[in-house]
Amino acid sequence: MRQEFREYYTPTETEFSTLWKNAFFAFDANVLLNLYTYSNQAREEILSAFGEIKERLWLPYWAGREFHRNRAKIILQEAKRYSELGKQANNFCDELAASKRHPHVSDHLLQQLRDTIQKVRGELDTEQETLKAFLTDDPILTQLSDLFEGRVGNAYTEQELESIFKEGEKRYGRRIPPGFKDDNKPLPEKFGDLIIWKQAIRQATSDNQACIFITDDLKEDWWRIEDDQRLGPHPELIREFTQETQQTCHIYSGDSFIEKAKIHIQQAKVSEETIREVREAAEDRRKSLLKAHDLIVSKHFLEQISRLEELQATSEARQKRMDEFVVNASNFEALEKMAIVARALQNNPTVAVANKLRKFVEGIRIAYPEVSGDPDASPGILEETEIDGFPNNVDSDTKVNDASPESDN
Repeated sequence: MRQEFREYYTPTETEFSTLWKNAFFAFDANVLLNLYTYSNQAREEILSAFGEIKERLWLPYWAGREFHRNRAKIILQEAKRYSELGKQANNFCDELAASKRHPHVSDHLLQQLRDTIQKVRGELDTEQETLKAFLTDDPILTQLSDLFEGRVGNAYTEQELESIFKEGEKRYGRRIPPGFKDDNKPLPEKFGDLIIWKQAIRQATSDNQACIFITDDLKEDWWRIEDDQRLGPHPELIREFTQETQQTCHIYSGDSFIEKAKIHIQQAKVSEETIREVREAAEDRRKSLLKAHDLIVSKHFLEQISRLEELQATSEARQKRMDEFVVNASNFEALEKMAIVARALQNNPTVAVANKLRKFVEGIRIAYPEVSGDPDASPGILEETEIDGFPNNVDSDTKVNDASPESDN
């Protein structure tokens, strides 16, 4: 059974060892972009580990495109964090100084804290300026460019991209990974994950080689997630890769890759501090993703509540108009029938006609209380009150020949 459903099984240690010795390593853009968020020590150790497997590194063209398009934005985001942290430190001191009640500290201790924060601010400002300098003189970009020189996949043609977009629409409708969680993004970013995945499959097929794919995308269109627990790569991805290439594949997150690199790459010098830092950064991203998801769900929920309230108000307004219409229609029907009787009476001023008119008016009073002013009358009786001798379409030429009560039919 293991052979038939391999996508649900974690590879054995022997299989992992073979994979790490023979596979090429394909990187998603987010793994490279996250290098800008790590400490200098962690970043250098990770890049050094990349260097130990340089001959088997490979970058999907679309991943390289996303990396270059988003690099400056990530640098500025990280630089902004230095400013925000410095402001938070100053605000903390200001709050303590302004407090006349608990909690409060002595002026002497508060001054020591201000001096310390001032030193911290100085170091933060220095690091911020160093990071901003990466916009024009980027040592990380230089190292990555050297590592992946000659190891970038070919770009798809416009016709090939159009074909992938059409396939992507069908896949996303059936929630086939990867990328269906990006369904709300604009083109072509909507299908970015699928393009990268397709390029990895093409590379494995072309080189007849297994693949280790590394991504820091945490969404469920890359991973098998049960009860908020990531159990491994999405089974459908592993199945598709195997069927398309006849090769094996495993998917790692960035932190898992660094942790396993220390085991499988003998020359890699990755410290426990770096592993811990990268793991904590991954957990922070996971929490941010969950928080963003909760905000989206909450916003969607509130929008639905608002929509339901609008529908309810619309429904009530429609019902009110319908009730008014029914009353007006009833009034109109009653007055119309009374006009018919009046015309007939005008042509036949007899006792018999007067009696019929009296009966008919009584029927109207009972059936249409809103006309007669009788709130206790029951509706629907008018239909049971027949006015004999008066056809529905009485006109001015209609004559009623019977002039005596005894001959009333």
